[in-house]
Amino acid sequence: AYGCSDTSCDPCSTAHATATCVAGACDIAACEAGFGNCNSSAEDGCEVDLRSDPSNCKTCDRICTLPHASAQCVNSECTVDTCDLGFKKCDTDESTGCDTNIAADPRACGSCTNDCFATAGNWECTTGQCALSSCPTGLANCDGTGCDVNTDTSLANCGFCGNACAPARATGVCQG
Repeated sequence: AYGCSDTSCDPCSTAHATATCVAGACDIAACEAGFGNCNSSAEDGCEVDLRSDPSNCKTCDRICTLPHASAQCVNSECTVDTCDLGFKKCDTDESTGCDTNIAADPRACGSCTNDCFATAGNWECTTGQCALSSCPTGLANCDGTGCDVNTDTSLANCGFCGNACAPARATGVCQG
């Protein structure tokens, strides 16, 4: 029988706990650091490792959930295990989970460090790839690398891409 006398707790076996005897029944006086008695049963002691159980992280019934991620419990803290498809962990705050949609965020398109706005123009991020949607007035994307050609002054691209401004026997001037 699982019990004890009021003067002895010797027959009580409690894992990761200090046992006590209360009215002839074994009970738990205290759990070892990092363990919890999450099922409230003295028979199996402090059965949960609160340092690594994602359903009981740091305390009983604290379930690790993080945005756009599957979570794990490491050293009693909820951390990212894996990110949902299209998301990535770009900041250092674990509580934000996988904080960046790298499939659609033009400031982190395809990776945390790929900023589509690094060159002039109106950019979008589609399935992790930067796509130029339009250029500001006077600039054009003639070579596919961004809005880096000034069509107001370019002799090779005067007014628009491919429009060479080279009059016969004269020095060309492009005036957009």
